[in-house]
Amino acid sequence: MGSSHLLLASIALKRKNPDLAQSLLDDLHIYITENKAFHILNLFDEEILQLRSQVRNVRSNNFIELDSLRGDSYENLLLARQKVREELNIKYETEKKELENANLALKNKIQESKAQLGKAITLILIVFALALVIFIFSLKKKNKAIIKSQKSIEKQASQLAHQNTLLKQSEAFKAKLFSIVSHDLKSPINSLKIFVDLSSQKNLSSEDFDYLMENLKQELDITSSLLDDLLYWSKAQMQTNSIAWSNFDLSAVVNKCIYTLSPNIKLKQLKIKNLLNQNLIIWGDEKRCEFIVRNILHNAIKYSEFYKEIEIGVFENTSSWDFYIKDNGIGISEDRLEKLFESNFSKGGTKGTLDEQGAGIGLLLCNDFVESLYWKLHVESKLAAGTIFHISIPKNPASASSSAGTQPQVQASKPIKNPIHSKI
Repeated sequence: MGSSHLLLASIALKRKNPDLAQSLLDDLHIYITENKAFHILNLFDEEILQLRSQVRNVRSNNFIELDSLRGDSYENLLLARQKVREELNIKYETEKKELENANLALKNKIQESKAQLGKAITLILIVFALALVIFIFSLKKKNKAIIKSQKSIEKQASQLAHQNTLLKQSEAFKAKLFSIVSHDLKSPINSLKIFVDLSSQKNLSSEDFDYLMENLKQELDITSSLLDDLLYWSKAQMQTNSIAWSNFDLSAVVNKCIYTLSPNIKLKQLKIKNLLNQNLIIWGDEKRCEFIVRNILHNAIKYSEFYKEIEIGVFENTSSWDFYIKDNGIGISEDRLEKLFESNFSKGGTKGTLDEQGAGIGLLLCNDFVESLYWKLHVESKLAAGTIFHISIPKNPASASSSAGTQPQVQASKPIKNPIHSKI
């Protein structure tokens, strides 16, 4: 609207019609005032002033008073325009302040929202952390319960395994005990049976009868002593099922075994050459050692011909004693020597020179006891040349365990060197 009024006012002045031009400018002024369109005033301020000046010039002569009035109106217009500008500035400052306040409020609101969001996130994290801690604690508790249960199961399994082992050991010991009793008592019982059969013959002279009774008493004493030893040993084994380690005299054990087997020795008129010195102290289980020596010596007697010699002695080595029992009997074939300690083969025992029947378990039990004492068993033999049983006994008890699990060695017989007597 402003540009069109100014254009029309300019045209009116060119046509010498100052009144129309003045009227158009007044209309423009009224419009600006009523509508507060001061931007029009700012845009066309110079043009309006020029048009008013031109209108005054046209009316300069005839309308001085009118020009004066209009000059006052112009001054009023300037004042009004200044007032409007001030109002606009105030409004602008007010709106600017309100906008700043709104921006500040918005920023505060955003900050508050961020703070609330942060609190919410913190709370969520705290709840999550608490839940995680509770879950981990519960998991650890369950894990401890599982571990405890597993340990309990393992302990029970270990106890069951231990009980099973003890049961197997008990069964093995029972079988071994019956084997030992039957093996060691069979020969004395057979001898007693022979004595009783001979004594029952009525055609015996009084001298023969007295001789049989004397030998019968000796045989009963030996058998009773042997039975007492077996019962004592079996009782100790059943109570502890362990080895009774101690220092003992090997020569005393050998002498006892010779006395126990003296009826068999006398029967074949054998010569026992005992080269052991007294007080040969070794480390082991005396009862097991006695069983080993008695059975090896019994085999030597069993497979010896009449009037032969059995030699018992020991070699002294750096760290061990090489105890041996050598007979001059029928010997062992090379094939049988290789299978001497096989349990299946040993069930068929070889008959002795007087058709003595063996159970075939003596050497197996000897080998078992030798291994339990951490000793070593070594056999040399040749048909018709005799047999030598070597038992290596460590001098130092601490080194005995290093020999555990060693298999017995067997080989053909070699010339035996002179034994080195004990110097203890």
